[in-house]
Amino acid sequence: MAVKLDMSKAFDRIEWGFLIATLRRLGFHNDWCDMIYECVSTISATIILNGRPGEVFYPTRGLRKGDPLSPYFFIICMESFSRLLVHAEVSGKIQGIRVTKHCPSISHLFFADDCLVFTRAIVNGVKHLVDIIHMFSKFSGQSINFDKSRLSFSPKTNPNVMNQIASILNIRRMALQDKYLGVPLLIQKNKVETFDHLSGRFGNRLALWNGKHLNMPGRTVLAQTVLVAQLKALVCLNLKKTEVINITLLTKLAWRLISEEDSLWGKVMKGVCKGISVIKENYCWEVSDGRRISIWKDVWILCWKTSHSSQFASSYFQSVDQLIDHDNKTWKLDILASMFNNATVKDILNIRIPSTGTDQLRRVSSENCIFSVKTAYRVLDSPNSNVFTNPRIEHFPWVKFWKTSLPPNIMHFIWKCVYGCLPVRETLVRYVAEINPRCPLCDREDEDMQHLLIDCDISKAWLAVNSNIAGICNGVNLIDWVTSWYTTNDRLAAANKELAEIASFTLSHIWKLRCAVVFDNAHVNISIIVSLINQSKHDRVTSNSNQLFGNQHGATMRLHIPWTRPPENFTKVNFDVSFPKDSKLMGTGLIIVDDAGNWRAVGCILAVA
Repeated sequence: MAVKLDMSKAFDRIEWGFLIATLRRLGFHNDWCDMIYECVSTISATIILNGRPGEVFYPTRGLRKGDPLSPYFFIICMESFSRLLVHAEVSGKIQGIRVTKHCPSISHLFFADDCLVFTRAIVNGVKHLVDIIHMFSKFSGQSINFDKSRLSFSPKTNPNVMNQIASILNIRRMALQDKYLGVPLLIQKNKVETFDHLSGRFGNRLALWNGKHLNMPGRTVLAQTVLVAQLKALVCLNLKKTEVINITLLTKLAWRLISEEDSLWGKVMKGVCKGISVIKENYCWEVSDGRRISIWKDVWILCWKTSHSSQFASSYFQSVDQLIDHDNKTWKLDILASMFNNATVKDILNIRIPSTGTDQLRRVSSENCIFSVKTAYRVLDSPNSNVFTNPRIEHFPWVKFWKTSLPPNIMHFIWKCVYGCLPVRETLVRYVAEINPRCPLCDREDEDMQHLLIDCDISKAWLAVNSNIAGICNGVNLIDWVTSWYTTNDRLAAANKELAEIASFTLSHIWKLRCAVVFDNAHVNISIIVSLINQSKHDRVTSNSNQLFGNQHGATMRLHIPWTRPPENFTKVNFDVSFPKDSKLMGTGLIIVDDAGNWRAVGCILAVA
């Protein structure tokens, strides 16, 4: 027979003393048990009535629901019940069931608070089972929910014995609709009828899986499920070859990669392809067994810059391992001589074949086979590297630029302009189609960096704050113009430095106003912007003058003297006087302190001179 036991409020009834005693019997250290007791016992609860918390009360048993440790504590407590059943089976008080004659017996199956107990339908064994359940309930605090518990017998069991056992356990017989972990416990001869409810539940859930009602992760799962189902159907029906289907799907991805060039995943894949091209240009194969290396497609000889070809090549010789005598770890000279010229054969014979190992990639100018970001950066940053496709960024005078005395925020803004990473609408519209690409200042043309900072009519009016800028920037490319600030000769360095500072502040204020118009609905007021630009220039000149004055005369230096208490039986008076230059007002403040450091008097006076 089988007994399905349901624990009533399983987590809420665990006795803390029983948990700690179980841990100690299992061999845990007392310090560890004390820490566990602190975790489970330091809890409090309150009842919220009409939106207000009531009186706090402190439970004396139970495990907190939602605590990640609680399921493990409950499993440890159920281990005691499991060992009681095992001990009863070993001592012969109960008898488990066997699926076959030679397999071990099974007395119980536990999953969290759901328990299945198997035993022979014998009255004495059932009485012992009841004693075990009562003993476990008494010490652990658990209580069996007899309304939800069920009992099932073998078809050959005597009906009188069935009724007697059901009366002893006080548990009802199991019905066809009873389930354990969502699966029917009693399976009929008609399996379709038994599991028909699963098909109905699946159909109800599938009806909600409409593509237009799902978010993007849900659509992805739905698409993957349909594709896998279609592939399995094609394989089972033998309609298409799976290898051909695989290449077809990869071809579809390649088509999307070419057509959707602005998508994020497309940019990532193109970046990976660029990384592969870097590896092909700067790395070569180190021959060991030759099985991973293609003779004609891979670079495995140092003097080869690209893959090699031969007029004697055949479809039979494809991998390098076909050129190696693996027994003697030497090259097959006769095959090499028939496929390559004498110079190439000499280069191949200079490659030593190790006795063990596998083929590995390594950098051409290094003996290390391990890839590192540091070495790859050196390769890409070398003058011979042709990875960068934007010569304006590559040849920008970064050394002179970072040595300028511009404020850090202005330098960061110019850096973003050179790299083209300002969030102008021409860039944003690629990712968010709802954005209006028009310039927020003039609303005449699409907003890109060149239009916003140079070609926009309002920007031209601001650039007129300096006649030199107004004449130079007319029709010039923004990046070329910024580059020219730092590439002039030494004779014009001073004038170009002043031009760079004025232009940098002007461009920065143009961008600030653009952001104010977009995010704060500000109005375009040219006079205010011109005054702000002039104020920034004035503040910049004043700051430089103060720094120069302080460096030459030391006027900004101050001597710091720490305050100390007066000697014993003395009183100290500290005072200070201040007055503004353009006013006749004068202020005086003083404080009197005794030898213990306690102040005795404090005062201030405001007077007119």
